[in-house]
Amino acid sequence: GVAGAAGVPWRDVVKADVAPRWTGEVDPDNDTGRIGILRLDSGDETGARATTMRGAKITGGFDFDNFLVARGTPLRLGRRRAWRLHMTRSDTIVDAVGFVITDPAQREILLTYYVNSNGSVYNQEGPPWMREIAPLDDDEGDLWAEDATLEMSVELTGEKFQRELAVVLSDAEGSPIVGGTIDASWTNDLFRSQFMDFAARCGWTDFRVALEDLCVAPFVRIYDDSTATVSRATSPAASSS
Repeated sequence: GVAGAAGVPWRDVVKADVAPRWTGEVDPDNDTGRIGILRLDSGDETGARATTMRGAKITGGFDFDNFLVARGTPLRLGRRRAWRLHMTRSDTIVDAVGFVITDPAQREILLTYYVNSNGSVYNQEGPPWMREIAPLDDDEGDLWAEDATLEMSVELTGEKFQRELAVVLSDAEGSPIVGGTIDASWTNDLFRSQFMDFAARCGWTDFRVALEDLCVAPFVRIYDDSTATVSRATSPAASSS
């Protein structure tokens, strides 16, 4: 956005201009949907995660899946938010790329959507705020290689009570890997019940807070020794500002 332009608040310009980096983590075994502070050392013999490039690159640790959240930007109606992600993993590992919608302080999760590198279902027993996009059946092949650069974009569209999220995951050349719209309308019973639970966790006593008031951020699941590097999308049309 352009500072001072009509409809672009100064705080949005400042937040969106900050370089993305990994800032939080999620415990999928804890159904509360709270984002914790990123830990770099487990404090035991399982090892530690490592961050480089001022927090933009992270290496998975602890010999298990790491669920990680990057610094977010205001969602805002009609403004496309996008990031570039460089992902590496070994050939036997299934990692995931997606996005998370949070409160403005990035402490609580409304919803997380992600797609697995093999394109199929990885965990059907996740918490209600964590949802997989699975375009492929098992054993159809990977959606991206062990060393791949991807771009994830999210845009909030629609009328007041009929919101949708337009989501596209593409490769480095801009060719779509998976994409579509997600129903985020108040008439969707599943979304409405999740939003009410989210509002209660945030301590909000009314429902004047709308989707466009929330934040959206990159989300990845990486295993031990996999890496994820987050940056701004390269093309002007895919800017996170």
